[in-house]
Amino acid sequence: MASRSLSLSKLLVEPRVRIDYYVNKIRVVGLGWTVRWIARLIAIEVMWVVLLPITVLAHLAGYRRVSIFVERIGHLASEFDGFLKERALGWLPTRRWFVVAPRQSVANPCLLDYWSRHVLIIQRPWLGAVLRAMGRHGVMEWAVRQYTPTPVDQGPATYYSVLAAWGDRPPLLALDEAHRTRGRAVLAEMGVPSDAWFVAIHAREAGFSVENEAAQA
Repeated sequence: MASRSLSLSKLLVEPRVRIDYYVNKIRVVGLGWTVRWIARLIAIEVMWVVLLPITVLAHLAGYRRVSIFVERIGHLASEFDGFLKERALGWLPTRRWFVVAPRQSVANPCLLDYWSRHVLIIQRPWLGAVLRAMGRHGVMEWAVRQYTPTPVDQGPATYYSVLAAWGDRPPLLALDEAHRTRGRAVLAEMGVPSDAWFVAIHAREAGFSVENEAAQA
C-alpha cells in the first residue's frame, strides 16, 4: 500500500513540477525563444517519424546513441564516466555505442578528445543532427540522464552507486604528459608550488543558463 501511495504521489507531483518549470522558463526567456524552441522540437519529431523505419533497423542491429549532455561540463564529465564505468563493470549489454557531440557545441573539446579513446564520437554537425533525431524515445537510444538528473527529472542520481561499485579501481582517464607539463607551467605562473595540492571551485552564478534559470536557482 505504501509503494502504491508513493507512486500515486509521484504521478500527481511530477506533472505539476514540470508545468511550473516550463511556465517559469517561458517567463524568463520570452515568447520568441519559446516559439523557436517549439518549432525545433516539432521538426525533430517529424524527422524521427520519417526516419523511423531506418532507425528500427539500426536499433535491431545494435546501434545505440548514448544521450550525453555534452553542452555542460558537469554532464560531459560525469555521464561519460558513469556510462563507461558501467560498461567496464559488465552492467551494460553489448551494443554498438556512439555519442553525438558536434565540436562547436561541446563544453570542453579537450575532455571530449580523452573520452573519444573509449567510445565512438560523431562530430559532423549534419550527421549528428540526423542521428540525434533518429535516436529518441527509446529507439536506438541509451539514456544516461539518471546519472545526474535535473530538478525536473525528480529522481535520485545513480552516478554515486556506479562510483561506489567502481571502488578503488584506477580512473578511466589520465592526463597526457604534454597536458600535465602545460598545466604545471600555468600553476607555476599563478604561484602554486609544484608539489602543492589545490582545489578547483565551481561557482554557478545567475545567468549561467538563462533558458534554465528556474531549475538552476
